[in-house]
Amino acid sequence: VESKLENGTMDPEHDRILVALATELVADHGDATASRLIAALDAPDEIVYRAVREGMAGLLFLHLKKNDGLDVIGAHLGQRLAQTYYHAMRHHLRIETALAAVLDRLAAARVPAVFLQGITLQQDIYTKPGQRAMYDIDMWVLPAAFSAFSKLLRDCEPEDLIKYGLI
Repeated sequence: VESKLENGTMDPEHDRILVALATELVADHGDATASRLIAALDAPDEIVYRAVREGMAGLLFLHLKKNDGLDVIGAHLGQRLAQTYYHAMRHHLRIETALAAVLDRLAAARVPAVFLQGITLQQDIYTKPGQRAMYDIDMWVLPAAFSAFSKLLRDCEPEDLIKYGLI
């Protein structure tokens, strides 16, 4: 039997689960909607792999852990989610460390930069490192500051910048 993941179709029930997880981030109270939806699935492995692919494994792991739902998906899938979450958390903390050095240099050189996309959601939406996978930092600089910004990055440790997704 060909799985939905192999043939490229998406299950609407999985969409509801991922939306329920995202909704919990901004709700004032906890909600076990995602846990109930997952418990009703015939094959929870597909939602786990979809959450991993969509960068939402951390959200799924933390939700199931908080709601005592890891046993619903089984030990193997729970371990997969935990490994993905802790890997994302470790990488996230490394990115923040490398970014701190870049920000110090930007401030010293008075080069303005604007952060875009994922990193901008870290303070208000994704409050725990690893909740949502982050593999790079998107920054925008004015064209007039681009030369100074490029030089600043070239003067940093290139291995760290590449390794942690800052370039």
